[in-house]
Amino acid sequence: MTFKIYVYELNGYLKAIERLCGRAYVFGANYFPAKSTIDEDINKFINKWDRKINKANKFDRKIKLLTYLERVDISYNELMKDVESIIFDGFLNRDRLKSEDEYMYISKTIFEDIEEYYGLISTAINSHGISIHLLRRQSTR
Repeated sequence: MTFKIYVYELNGYLKAIERLCGRAYVFGANYFPAKSTIDEDINKFINKWDRKINKANKFDRKIKLLTYLERVDISYNELMKDVESIIFDGFLNRDRLKSEDEYMYISKTIFEDIEEYYGLISTAINSHGISIHLLRRQSTR
């Protein structure tokens, strides 16, 4: 399979998680060719997306829907804490779960699935290389 198929599958998976989290959150996966730095490419992508949305909706005035502020490096543990707070805010609220074990199982499964999709995408791009991990786990020692 091509990496595009894995990106589409990941997008579908994230959309399913989005439904569980409620209307306050939006998840998705997409790809586009890198032409310059990450900051420049993201800004170009957001501006292009804003133009398409404004044109499609024929707003009376141009509306800036998204603004890219900056790229920030965070640790694996910080990211997982933020993601968990989002995922377990809606339908999967911790109060609805039967036990801490159930919470830990769901949490671990979701993160492992996302990591697996990223690995599949990385090996589809470079079939002679090794699977590239989305995140480098921080040692807790």
